[in-house]
Amino acid sequence: DPTPWHATYQVTPGPLLKITHLKVSIQGEGLNNDALKKLMAQLPLYQGGSFLSANYEETKQKLLTAAITEGYLSAYFIQHQVLINRQSYKADVILILDTGPRFYFGPVTFQQSILKDNFLRRYIPFNNGDPYSSKKLLKLQDNLNRSGYFQRVSMSDIATTKQTQQIPIIFNLT
Repeated sequence: DPTPWHATYQVTPGPLLKITHLKVSIQGEGLNNDALKKLMAQLPLYQGGSFLSANYEETKQKLLTAAITEGYLSAYFIQHQVLINRQSYKADVILILDTGPRFYFGPVTFQQSILKDNFLRRYIPFNNGDPYSSKKLLKLQDNLNRSGYFQRVSMSDIATTKQTQQIPIIFNLT
């Protein structure tokens, strides 16, 4: 029909869902990681609180991001579930994160032909064998960008060595 139409809906929301059972836990090597423990104490989900899907998704994202930032690059949720009882307006929330193994910085290689590697090493904010940290890796990239020696600073794809969980870092400098 070429004539436009108009629809009006009146929505009467029911009461907020209450979280009656909450299980959020971390398994794997990251179980005792201080940064992850601190985050667990500050999550926006809590038993007795209202269930909001935005808070649930935010919690999942924060946990996964924090694990990866701390060097647990293969972290994943072995269980993420919300069970809703529509008759009683209650929700059971289960989030179990397995951090997997922690990865570490391997050797850093600079692919360039202008400066000596010893000179460039002063820009590295970590040591070979330190726990991997995406923040420290970005700091290195920022240090190289700010050095004034290069027009382009790019990093090659990260490849891990499963036996040692070491990540060799390769920067292409132009």
